[in-house]
Amino acid sequence: MKSSSLPTISVIVPTRDRCDTLIATLRTCLDQDYERCEIIVSDNLSNDGTKEHVAAIRDPRVRYVRTDRRLGMSQNWEFALSHVTGDYVTFVGDDDALLPGALKELSQIIHRTGTHAVTWRAAAYIWPNSIHELSRNLLFIPRKGRLERRATPRYLQQVLDFQRGYSELPVIYKGIAKTDVMRQIASLSRGRFFQSLNPDLYSAIALSLVLPEYYYSATPFSINGTSAHSNSASQLSPSLGDLAAKTFMAEDNIPFHKDLEFAASMSLAVAESFFQARDRLAQALQFSLDVKRLLQAMIEEMATSERPIYEQTAAVVRSIASRHGLAKWAEFRIAATPHRAKPVPIALIPGYNIAHKFHIVDCAKLGIYDIHQAAAICKTVLEVGRLGFVRHPLATMATTFVLARGLACRWYARVADRLRHVGNHGDLC
Repeated sequence: MKSSSLPTISVIVPTRDRCDTLIATLRTCLDQDYERCEIIVSDNLSNDGTKEHVAAIRDPRVRYVRTDRRLGMSQNWEFALSHVTGDYVTFVGDDDALLPGALKELSQIIHRTGTHAVTWRAAAYIWPNSIHELSRNLLFIPRKGRLERRATPRYLQQVLDFQRGYSELPVIYKGIAKTDVMRQIASLSRGRFFQSLNPDLYSAIALSLVLPEYYYSATPFSINGTSAHSNSASQLSPSLGDLAAKTFMAEDNIPFHKDLEFAASMSLAVAESFFQARDRLAQALQFSLDVKRLLQAMIEEMATSERPIYEQTAAVVRSIASRHGLAKWAEFRIAATPHRAKPVPIALIPGYNIAHKFHIVDCAKLGIYDIHQAAAICKTVLEVGRLGFVRHPLATMATTFVLARGLACRWYARVADRLRHVGNHGDLC
């Protein structure tokens, strides 16, 4: 295959004051054996030596751009996108990683299929400084799977029905998309692509509205890192990452959609991005989002959240419900879904997790403490699996026992709650 026939790829790494994790992330980008790429470090006015560190990198593929003022997350991503010269673009968080050989493999998929977007199931690495103490320095590696072509409208509607997660849609974070398609969307949206304070989620909705199909890979090409800096973790668990959460929410972000109210709910975030897209893209009128389903998804999601989030989300559910004549229904559903302690994680035993089909590696036992080293181990395990990896039977049995016990306890607690509340209120579904 001639290299000139392969696409050029832009890898964008947005960052701000995170040099401690950025260094390892950039190493995974520099390790790529693919020359037809550019690595754009978009520095949102860092003051921690980020500029000096990037300047010291002697690789012609690296470009450093810097904002002239502090921007919100979506604005920084938009700023970075304006500097792209590649045919395709992907975003990599500054505590995430590309797997070795990822860009070459993705370029071959694009060349072979002609697709405008590829999404993949990412591996996951919990940094040693993460707010999640029980899973620190663990690496989660999905079992290698097939590449499938998907009809976008079907999967988008499933996401809008809250039957599937948005990360399975065409997206530019844990995914790659054709630059011209993103520019087409921007031209329909007053020159801006990102129109929500959650840029990765918005990209999934917007791309899904204009792409008739895309490819989904069960085999990962990147690792999603969770560190002390991670925005999503701090938003959904503010007591764990209070400073990061407050900093994110205090930024000059795109305002939350006027028909909704902010709460720390992923279901609500999906609805907010869809509403923003619906205001700008006519293609969104072909799809529907049922408010009652949204509220039910929020209620189910908040049940095991932290107490402050439960109370905040319940208030937002009541407010939205009252606007749509669903106040009585919402009050009953909230009463039937009391706050309960979040279950202790049952999927943290090193070995092979048969329920979720991924390997769990305790990186500390291998002397690994950053995502660059974890990426090498991840790639090795995936390749061994391709050749016929034999799972350790004792680890599999132990994982199975803990999973079964945990699931049984959760089922019993839910049945008990349901019986108690049905007895108090009657079955008013």
